[in-house]
Amino acid sequence: VLLMTASSCQDHQRLSPTRRPHCDTCGFAPLLRSHHCKICDKHVAMFDHHCDFVGTCIGERNHCRFWWFLAFQALGFWWLTHAIGSSSNGFVTLLFLKKEQTTGNEEWLSSAQSRALLVIVSELYVYPLAWAAYLIWGIHTFMALTNSTTFEWTKGSRYLEYLKGTRTSDLPYSYSCVDQNLRFFCCQRDAICDCGKPTWKPTVWHPPGSVVRDSADWWDHPWQNKYWSCC
Repeated sequence: VLLMTASSCQDHQRLSPTRRPHCDTCGFAPLLRSHHCKICDKHVAMFDHHCDFVGTCIGERNHCRFWWFLAFQALGFWWLTHAIGSSSNGFVTLLFLKKEQTTGNEEWLSSAQSRALLVIVSELYVYPLAWAAYLIWGIHTFMALTNSTTFEWTKGSRYLEYLKGTRTSDLPYSYSCVDQNLRFFCCQRDAICDCGKPTWKPTVWHPPGSVVRDSADWWDHPWQNKYWSCC
């Protein structure tokens, strides 16, 4: 039986290619693609970001459900913008109301102006939020398709030691086929798929291997190949 002391265990973790540098706060070397969240004060596997809206970190165990949250949010904003846009009132009504008003009823004029102002304020408030929701949903859709995280995209090889030698457009952890990325994103890593499993273990990632940037096989290298690069 091989017994390891605490110091020798830490040395073993430091030397392991699947581990990041030792975290003094947690007292161990975390797995690759994990990160210590200062807000939650925990290490999160496959860390994406800390979301203040839902009050928790987004990572390996809940990224898929967070995507669905964003999808329904974007759908709700689409319905809301459609409802506001279908109104016959708006800026044009407010601008040309006096010219088109022929009844001489000042109360009707005031009521129409109020409706037009309400629609304009709603548009100014809802439309920017809707575009923000579409943008965030689109970003996380891209992350799901490429097996990436926003944390790795924003930090890159400059701050993450395991990404050294890679570029943003390399997508080092993306599988060859998009369906593999989606299957892993939806069916393998989320906690909702752990029905009946007694325990959970985070995915063990290895450092990215050699990156092929000029392959003529665009099917196996859809994001970057001899003919195009996604970003």
